[in-house]
Amino acid sequence: MPNYTHGVCEYQCIPELSGLSGTSQTRGLSNHFKELTKHGQLSVEQALDIRNVPFITIGKQKEPAPWGVLRIKNIPFNVTKNEIYAFLGHSAHYIDGAQGGAIHIIMERTSGKTVECFVEFQTLSAANRQVIRWRSTSRVGRHQLLGKRFIVLELSSQEVLMAALFPKANCVEWQGQKPVIRPNTEAFSSGFKGFVTQEELVMMVKHAEAPNHILIFERQGAIEEGTGLLTVLFKTKFARKSPQRVYECLLSTLAKFPWSAGDLITLETRDGLFNTTQSLLKALKIQLKRCSPLLTSTLFRELVTTALQVPGFTEFQKSQIAHGSGNMDDQLSPLADAWPFVALGKIDDAEEDVVRLYASMLKEATTSANLNTLYQQASSVQRTTYYNQSMARTPFGNFYVDWPANRQKMTLAQAAELEWGVLDATLRKALRPANEQISPQNPFAM
Repeated sequence: MPNYTHGVCEYQCIPELSGLSGTSQTRGLSNHFKELTKHGQLSVEQALDIRNVPFITIGKQKEPAPWGVLRIKNIPFNVTKNEIYAFLGHSAHYIDGAQGGAIHIIMERTSGKTVECFVEFQTLSAANRQVIRWRSTSRVGRHQLLGKRFIVLELSSQEVLMAALFPKANCVEWQGQKPVIRPNTEAFSSGFKGFVTQEELVMMVKHAEAPNHILIFERQGAIEEGTGLLTVLFKTKFARKSPQRVYECLLSTLAKFPWSAGDLITLETRDGLFNTTQSLLKALKIQLKRCSPLLTSTLFRELVTTALQVPGFTEFQKSQIAHGSGNMDDQLSPLADAWPFVALGKIDDAEEDVVRLYASMLKEATTSANLNTLYQQASSVQRTTYYNQSMARTPFGNFYVDWPANRQKMTLAQAAELEWGVLDATLRKALRPANEQISPQNPFAM
């Protein structure tokens, strides 16, 4: 049992790290952990210092970079990324693959139709060099072909790319990759409802699971997959002829999604993207057994890698992707399977022993032995977290957030604010002096 008699929590509350401080065994611990526990105990001030907390609001880990953008028009509907790389040259200064890939082939998510292509470069001048080269060859009559089509190259921008990737985002003005909501002045527009629609996500899954049997229906002016009682518009053939396109579309969607705008993204949208990712990974895994030349293990690995780097997914969601793909990323926290937070993630460079230290404090404050009232002890059995109903047996204990009934309609920013408040209160409870009493007016006071 940790010693709280002086309002501090001893680091020995972590079983895996117990008894290591002050011995030669501390060589396996991080410098941050050693600094926090050099006096053998952790104070309230230390625990709540933002420089020590290993958590962060998801979506805030990475700010979008102002890459240079090239636009390619009139591309063949069945063009491949390898053909585009070969056309532009493999030595061009593309952005790193870790950023989600340089090439974005725009696909209409409902029909599966290929529209145009954007390519991101490390600098604007690198993109402009491609345009200059294309213009110089065109002037002398050497018009360049991509497949069997004469293509057009032009310098573009992040604003145009984002608008092409998220055409259903009404009332959005893009400033770089940052969305700014403008007033709705259109009489028949419902205004901003999100960056992607539920119908788009449903159709992406359909294109992946049954590319040969997708019918597009119409109902009340909306395009969506129907039941047979609706008016058939057409049977799409694009997913059948370019089966890789839907996966490339998801890659671009995840990589370019404006995750930093947490006040505009609901939990419902985030979880919808996660479920779509899971469904497409499952479908692609099945398709790999059929040895299609366009659906390769390289595409599968690229999709998994991108999904594991999505700043808007929780650690728990990423662990589910890793388990499902058989690719346990070294960057994932060993505690990811038990991650209790909906809108808080692990700081990329946070030391794992510090994460365990905070997890142990949350567990100490939320286990039944430390519940101060009969009401708390009785209700703790019914408490559930967002993803796991047996958190009392996990490293984080029974960390609990009293979510409202419309939780899925909350934005990531609202959910994070609520979780930060509960996290602060729970840590204060863990580090409270033993003789301090909880107010009977608020039996759940932390």
